[in-house]
Amino acid sequence: EGAVVDADDILLVRLLLGIVDRFELEPLGDLEIKGRAGTVAAWRVVGPKKKAPPPRPPRLVDRSAELERLGATMNELEAGRGQVLFLIGDEGMGKTRLLAEMRSSAASEIEWVQGNCVSYGAQASYLPIVGLLREWLGVGESDADLAVRTKLRARLETLLGPAAEEVLPYLARLLSVRLDPTADSRMAALPASELSERMRDSFAGWLSALSADHPVVVAIDDLHWADTSTCDLLARVLELTETIPLLLVASMHVDPTTSAWRLRVQ
Repeated sequence: EGAVVDADDILLVRLLLGIVDRFELEPLGDLEIKGRAGTVAAWRVVGPKKKAPPPRPPRLVDRSAELERLGATMNELEAGRGQVLFLIGDEGMGKTRLLAEMRSSAASEIEWVQGNCVSYGAQASYLPIVGLLREWLGVGESDADLAVRTKLRARLETLLGPAAEEVLPYLARLLSVRLDPTADSRMAALPASELSERMRDSFAGWLSALSADHPVVVAIDDLHWADTSTCDLLARVLELTETIPLLLVASMHVDPTTSAWRLRVQ
């Protein structure tokens, strides 16, 4: 007779081993599976595997001038002066690598949030903004709406206190997370232009509060692929750099036809 397993146990059998590299497993031995002859090796899922932090990439070579400029920009930010920096060049010129170097060498008191654009990003509104908000919350694409909503409310209440209620609905909208029906109905009744403006205001309010205690970096990789809504929101972020310790840094291609390029020349 095969081993007995609790009904609530989550099992992996040999047919599903393509995903075992993502989970910690506990072997259960050979089990009898209904409809199969003989026994099958099985494991209980203990939980997701903890990922080792990625190794720090080797330092850049022959980029001393660029690194010196980046270092000076970060020093200005640490001193409390907002900055705007665009890393512009053709594909393969190392823009993403320079961003990674900036992040790895940033002082510990600097908070870095980053969003990445993709080639289909023009069809996905606010894609890099969603990414950097999820990074700040510590949630992934697979996290349930309830988990995202709970973390968003908790972190905003810690950061903003009672004022969190004014910002919460619009950051939740950016994240495509539903709140209560009343809040959803209020936002649905707003004209599209007013809703977009309130989302920009809420995002700016969040960044202003975040930078009250320490400098903040908003980094966007491959900005040339961003949609117009993202660039409109980043234009508001650009304005904030004049008054708070905030660095807006973005990598992009030379392409005067894009919304990103118009942002760059503002």
